[in-house]
Amino acid sequence: MTARAEGRCEGCGRPGPTDYSHRIGAGVGGPWHPANALALDRACHQWLHANPTKARLQRGWRLQSTDNYLTFPAWVYGLGWVLIDEAGEYVPVRDIPEEITA
Repeated sequence: MTARAEGRCEGCGRPGPTDYSHRIGAGVGGPWHPANALALDRACHQWLHANPTKARLQRGWRLQSTDNYLTFPAWVYGLGWVLIDEAGEYVPVRDIPEEITA
């Protein structure tokens, strides 16, 4: 995940230190897996926790325990909407699910 982010926040693109941010929280069974993680700087990570509904529907950064992190896209700075595959690599998204509001 940190290699994928290349030293930048995947949320805003700022260079510098990032936090390991679970898309499905570890407290609700989210695995420590690169496909379930984003490298977010402190400001983006705090925004995610303060705005969980927006973080899910507008960014795909915080998911519910019933969501599938392999099929629920995430918005990544510089790329837009992507899926993150089993290897932790970006996969372009062709169709954004209707429930997501950009």
